[in-house]
Amino acid sequence: MKKKWLMLICACLLFGACSNGPAEAEGSVPQATAITFTNQEEQIARLTFSEIIGIEFQNYTQGSVFIWAIDDNKVAQEYLSPFYITEEDQVTKILVGFSGSDANYMTYDVTTEIFRQADTGPYVASLETVEAAQVWGEEGNAFYHLYQPERVVLEGKYQVLAVFWQAQVARFIDEASVFTINPEESLTDFFTRVSDNTDFAYVIMTEIGATF
Repeated sequence: MKKKWLMLICACLLFGACSNGPAEAEGSVPQATAITFTNQEEQIARLTFSEIIGIEFQNYTQGSVFIWAIDDNKVAQEYLSPFYITEEDQVTKILVGFSGSDANYMTYDVTTEIFRQADTGPYVASLETVEAAQVWGEEGNAFYHLYQPERVVLEGKYQVLAVFWQAQVARFIDEASVFTINPEESLTDFFTRVSDNTDFAYVIMTEIGATF
């Protein structure tokens, strides 16, 4: 319980501090932009989280955001069920925090907070802490890395917004190639490519145009 309260407090502090996000994108092209945290915000986050990811949306009026854990060529666990975005109820930004789980060194508990735009201004629409429900890997140390493009144009069907991936030995991969979903490929092909290059990956994704 203490851990969950720390996560809640930390997330609230970060939301209050990171309001100075990137400027609005020009025109009406839907985009997702990485939120850059200050050193102080990162220090606060490190008190609770192993990694913190911030994403800000511009002009995104129809689609969904979700988080998948990919392992062995498939979705091993869904951490955030599709959260739908509509023109009447737009999402302005999302924070995702990863904190080490007692279950296993390869698993993380995932906390999400989502901001939507209401008539009265932005407000926290969702807060949930999802405990790691399964155990993967073996005991020992793991190499992990965060990949997050600075800006993603939201076009096509699926776009990867960020990936927190791990390997049992240090490896260096072409992340942009591995984690970009080509319009002509299936999700099965994407899962296979991710599994071929990582031992485990938490992928924050969006399905553009998705509806309830």
